[in-house]
Amino acid sequence: MFLSPIHSFRAIAILFIVAGHVIWAFSWHRHPHVRDFLADFFENGTVLFVFVSGFLFQHLSARFDYRDFLSKKFRNVVLPYLIVSTPAVLYTLWHGHPDSVYPELDHTSSIYQAIWLYLKGGAHINYPLWFIPMITVYFLLAPAFMVIVRHPRLYWLLLLLIPVSLLAHRPPFPNLDLVHLCVYYLSAYVTGMFCSQFRTRIEPSLHKSAFLLMTLYVVAFVAHFHWSRFHGNYEVVHIFSMEKGLIDWIFALKLILCFALWGVMMRLDNRVGPHLRYLADASFAIFFTHMYFIFLVHVAERKLIVEGDLLSWLVELVFVLVCSVLSLQLARKLLGERSRMVIGS
Repeated sequence: MFLSPIHSFRAIAILFIVAGHVIWAFSWHRHPHVRDFLADFFENGTVLFVFVSGFLFQHLSARFDYRDFLSKKFRNVVLPYLIVSTPAVLYTLWHGHPDSVYPELDHTSSIYQAIWLYLKGGAHINYPLWFIPMITVYFLLAPAFMVIVRHPRLYWLLLLLIPVSLLAHRPPFPNLDLVHLCVYYLSAYVTGMFCSQFRTRIEPSLHKSAFLLMTLYVVAFVAHFHWSRFHGNYEVVHIFSMEKGLIDWIFALKLILCFALWGVMMRLDNRVGPHLRYLADASFAIFFTHMYFIFLVHVAERKLIVEGDLLSWLVELVFVLVCSVLSLQLARKLLGERSRMVIGS
């Protein structure tokens, strides 16, 4: 069954991810508070994406067959990842001198370095692709997640998993610690599964309280922005090292936003759903390609220090989204249905 509110949710999730990455295309010396506001609001939109992934995994679990599941994920996620990563990997090998940036690559061959870059995902110019190795681990762990689906009492594990995420904090840029990432985002994935499994019980209450939840999110967001010493991702060097305090408040805010946004999408789906559908359909292609267009803007501005403000951020966001969508349309025109195996949509 097609879940239109969740599909619209996915469109919002990709907007958050791209918007969060565009922030760092600028220097913000004149407007640091604008940067901090945008970072608090948009960064770690990955929580939304992981929540949707867990939701859809459970939603489709009735027909679960592990071999077929892995085959589809390889064809529709891993293969496009390998193809889309290749320009970034080649650029890094030829121009980035990865062995000088990453000590573990010192005195290694180019082939070894290329394999390492593919496995890590985030160690090249298309750094958001760290997400694919992490979600691939979740794909491989699908039988374990199916145990939870078949024994719903195991969702009580969320009482442990959510605090673990809040205390673990996010790995530092460029997000190369796969174990840390998997631990950190696990509660968001299982929360998505839980919401899907108990959707018929949750949705009526969520439909009634959607705007109340969104108000709660806004109040919590404003409080964090006003009082927190830290803004944007709560990154730490080592898992549970807590350089930025005890609680990862950005993760907590995004988890609240998952429920608020789901409820609002249910309430407004008839009005906004049709307008968001194409963006949701294109979400994986946008995810795979948007950083290349941000990088091209960086190259064009290499001799300029572009001062960030709300307008310049918005203009680049629209530019990157339009270019990503146009690249998808070109891929579909050239490749037809095979575009999904190349660019993800």
